[in-house]
Amino acid sequence: MALALSVGADAIDAGRVDVALEALAWAKHLAPRVASIREAHGVARYLDEDFAGALTELQAYRRMTGRTDQNHLIADCLRGLGRDLDRVTEPVEVLLEDADAPADRQDEGVIVWASALADDGQVESARALIRRRLQRASGRDDAAMSPGRLRLLVVAADLAARAGDETAARAYRDRIAAADPELHEEAAWDDQAMDEATAPDVNTAEDPRVAIEEPASEAAGKGPQADDDAAPAGRGPEPDVGDAAGQAPEPHAVDEADPSEDEADGSGRHTGEGHAADAPDVESSPGASGSEPEPGVASERGAQPSLWDDAGS
Repeated sequence: MALALSVGADAIDAGRVDVALEALAWAKHLAPRVASIREAHGVARYLDEDFAGALTELQAYRRMTGRTDQNHLIADCLRGLGRDLDRVTEPVEVLLEDADAPADRQDEGVIVWASALADDGQVESARALIRRRLQRASGRDDAAMSPGRLRLLVVAADLAARAGDETAARAYRDRIAAADPELHEEAAWDDQAMDEATAPDVNTAEDPRVAIEEPASEAAGKGPQADDDAAPAGRGPEPDVGDAAGQAPEPHAVDEADPSEDEADGSGRHTGEGHAADAPDVESSPGASGSEPEPGVASERGAQPSLWDDAGS
């Protein structure tokens, strides 16, 4: 079991999701009640864009451990499955309220929330949410060059472009280029879309949980974003499954309940295949609208998975 978990983790790090899925499915078959196996299997399924299966595994992990550190992926799975805005944002709000949750996971959760708002046409609410997170990040000692902060900036640039705010979009991009030239080169900037945008296509019913206050000089990097020189890069939540040492994580303590009995509540629980005892979660059924937006405003995938938790588990 430990070997299968280690092989699966290494395969995820190497980008061999197919190998990871095989190894972790076997590990789950051997030990379905070990939380770290369910977590790793959920991350692998998320990377494979099997959002229903990933949700089942990550829900089981959260129920077994009581931890919120994968809520950003749970939220992005719900978004990928076309769930409504409130269902997507609920696990993120729980994550943000958890004082023990790693800051980088919270950053990723905010990216998913902002992406869901933009999906719903609430572009200005999404921009306000990202700005507020950047302000808070600027006060963290570890935020200066953090990947999470860079990802936040990438999403901020994308949202500014979607709103037709060319000045702000280019200012964000300049800050990303200064902090990480390689990331700036890799980002899929849609200049044509920005040049053609004249006004944001927004939902008039903006999210009341997000105060929309434009910075005094967003484009100049002053006002609320004045300290965001190291800005974030955005693709979505980051899956993590273990510790920074690169060792296979020790199994988390588990409860006595059958891990297949995942709850279908708003904090983000999933459904999937795999172990014979796993009953499908009602949340895995397609949404009524039939619309399944790709997770992530600024990239092809909403959350950015990473198998090992640098912040410590």
